[in-house]
Amino acid sequence: MIEIIETKSSNLLVIKIIDEATSADIGRIKPVLKKHVVESTDPRLMFVFSGLEEWNKVVKLWTDLNMNSEQVNDFSRIALVGRESWKGWLTKAIEGMVDTDLKFFGDSEIEHARKWIEQ
Repeated sequence: MIEIIETKSSNLLVIKIIDEATSADIGRIKPVLKKHVVESTDPRLMFVFSGLEEWNKVVKLWTDLNMNSEQVNDFSRIALVGRESWKGWLTKAIEGMVDTDLKFFGDSEIEHARKWIEQ
């Protein structure tokens, strides 16, 4: 399931993935990404992964987004927030798929992630 989280910044889009994202969720995310890129002067994206047990499911989601959304590389910064144990693997797996400033933060670092992405 996905949840779009409202923020004070018009440049920041926060998407929370709860458990796993389905094909329908991917379909819902695509127009949201496109709209944000079009309407923002400096689009930034933060994904918060909650309840996912395996980092490879995050990589699958990311791969599906890249295959289905040309807007992913239009973001100037992307923050990924998830299990601390995913940090090394997930960063290596995803950063090669995007041409943007990408950083991973553990669950306990969500405020640090928000500060970094809004810099």
